Amino acid sequence: MTPELLRRNARDNFPPLRDTGLTEEQFAPKITIQLAQHYNVSRAAMGHRLKNWPLSIVAALRVAFRTNRNELPD
Repeated sequence: MTPELLRRNARDNFPPLRDTGLTEEQFAPKITIQLAQHYNVSRAAMGHRLKNWPLSIVAALRVAFRTNRNELPD
């Protein structure tokens, strides 16, 4: 799972999940589970990957929620 592919998958999953009404606290675990299942890896491994550089997708999720965006920022 390359950083580019994982970021694209996270971006694709963001709008539909955002529309479900999940809170910011609920969202990161949910997208972590979805992506872990997609890549057939553990939740812990995916959580680590999403939180750390160079991706920092969890940080991008927080920004999107706090700025009320419907897409992940770059």
